[in-house]
Amino acid sequence: MEKPYLDFYADQGADLVSRNVEDKETFFRSRESLYLTLGIPPGLLKGKSVIEFGPGTGHNALYTDWLEPSLYVLVDGGEAILSASKNRLEVDGRNSVERHYICSLFEDYSCEDEYDLVIAEGCIPNQINPIALFQKLLEFVRPQGIMMFTTVSAASWLSEIIRRLVKTRLVPIDTPFNEQVEYLLPIFNEHFAALSSMGRTGESWILDNLVQPLSLGKLFTIPDAVDNLPDPFEIVATAPRFSLDWTWYKDVAESKEEKNNVFLTSYYRNVINMMDRRSVVPSHDYELGVQIEDLASRIWMDLCLIEQGNSSAWSVVLNNLSELRNCIERVSPGTAKAIQEAHEWIDHGSVASPLNYFPSWWGRGQQHVSIVRTSQ
Repeated sequence: MEKPYLDFYADQGADLVSRNVEDKETFFRSRESLYLTLGIPPGLLKGKSVIEFGPGTGHNALYTDWLEPSLYVLVDGGEAILSASKNRLEVDGRNSVERHYICSLFEDYSCEDEYDLVIAEGCIPNQINPIALFQKLLEFVRPQGIMMFTTVSAASWLSEIIRRLVKTRLVPIDTPFNEQVEYLLPIFNEHFAALSSMGRTGESWILDNLVQPLSLGKLFTIPDAVDNLPDPFEIVATAPRFSLDWTWYKDVAESKEEKNNVFLTSYYRNVINMMDRRSVVPSHDYELGVQIEDLASRIWMDLCLIEQGNSSAWSVVLNNLSELRNCIERVSPGTAKAIQEAHEWIDHGSVASPLNYFPSWWGRGQQHVSIVRTSQ
């Protein structure tokens, strides 16, 4: 059975997912900011138990380790990647932390233990059955415990999806990986320059996001998580924050369903802000958010069909790009112009005039979500 990510990472090595963290203090501050946004004060984890699925090469895990949990379990299906995490934590981690490193596919891992914090960053989206994996990982959260995970929607990932369409238009899919990277790097260097906090090399980003063959996996969105969140779990916070709930604290009779409806309404009214990180626009119509997500999902599916060899999907994806550009032009003209430039590039296979909007367009990629298990 295909194992998303693992087969490719096993061939390419752990360095592919490694981060460039030269300034540890600044990096730790960014992680602290994330944890605080998600309602997890740094002092909360001291003496507590943590399990992390997909720790990568351990850069994020090192910050968690420095918060001094009593027990830290790290689970990953890639031996080389897990070894890189172990090397980093054993050298730079806290002496007081008891650590266990377990090489296992997420869906195969089982134990009787429950944990104060369960972490699943960047490892649920693009799995074969992300919803089933999400529900399995919930089983490891103890009562009053927290789970922190990430989601990705086609809208928040659209700038990357369109860059992959450009790559697929320019480079035959059977071109050796190293030749693809060599060809694409000078093309996208201008795009990387727009990212002030890029923690990876351009080569590794291209290899991981544009060249790695698409798996049979599926995206995992915030609505997916909310719709499949069982009792007794409730949403705590997200990063970025988008939900405004003006319910008075004494009005505790509000049902979980009503809370989730308020949350999802806020989500769909801010889809444009997920799609373009360059600015923040006022909340838009709920229906527009639903339409944007639908069109972005269709573009994602078109890309999947194209990479499976369906050449007729090119005309379909161009039509969907045009429709998306038209529906957002009034509320986000800069994003619409970026899509128009990308549309012309994909359609003609070359750039006829300078790109003024597309290179600087990046979405907000993945969203972090924290939830709490409120009772037994």
